[in-house]
Amino acid sequence: VTDPMAATPVPVKHFTLGRVAHENAVVMPDMKTVYTTDDGTDKGFYKFVATTAGDLSAGTLYAAKVTQDATKDPSKAGFDIAWVELGTSNNAEIEGWVNAYDGITEADYVEGATSYITDAEIADWANNGTGDDRYAFLETLKAAEAKGATVEFRKMEGIVINYNGAANKSVPYMYVAMSEVRSGMTDDVGDIQLDENRCGVVYRFGLESDYNVSRMDPVIVGGEYNSAGDANGNRCAVDGISNPDNLIVLDDGRVLVGEDTSNHTNNTLWIHNPKGV
Repeated sequence: VTDPMAATPVPVKHFTLGRVAHENAVVMPDMKTVYTTDDGTDKGFYKFVATTAGDLSAGTLYAAKVTQDATKDPSKAGFDIAWVELGTSNNAEIEGWVNAYDGITEADYVEGATSYITDAEIADWANNGTGDDRYAFLETLKAAEAKGATVEFRKMEGIVINYNGAANKSVPYMYVAMSEVRSGMTDDVGDIQLDENRCGVVYRFGLESDYNVSRMDPVIVGGEYNSAGDANGNRCAVDGISNPDNLIVLDDGRVLVGEDTSNHTNNTLWIHNPKGV
């Protein structure tokens, strides 16, 4: 948003961050690095690095490729992260690609065909370098999968930091809530093969000197799930989180965790102290 304090601030749509079901994205203190999630089932996790600090209109988009620790226990299994480069572009170029598909109507419909981007095009681009990088920005999830990134996350909520703490290194962490660990995260194929946790997990990432992250670890984990519920209707254990969603990292490094759940009779606000005191 340009001139946010003006009487008529102007919003700018940044096509550069890709076309996904964005949750809460966060811009790091370097004003170049942005992390964003894709809220849903079998989704990816993305990083954007701007060409120029303070200007998100041009840069490079990446998707995470994770390697799971040698355990299926979601309370113990962390992940090493490598970043797969998807593409480099700018708002004007991407908007031109979007506009190329204008004017298509129902009259153009052909059974079994598409007037838009095809899976075959994406595969050809990923495997053979054919075509431009429109696939990275217009079909970001499919492009990430075609490039070998991890697309198994289930209900990954918003990314959060304590901005001042990240800038001065006093709270050098980034957090995200995984509302529940199911579906692609708990099958026996792919990069993520955890035991199911329907009550959710909060993960922490250590921020490196350039605001890259290369590791995510579980720090708050939901307890036992009982489909029948207890006497009060709680399906997730009441001494732990249930379907964490919104997080806030406080100045002293503690983390507030808000639930968005039907597995506790009452949604609860938790506070996590990483110092354990």
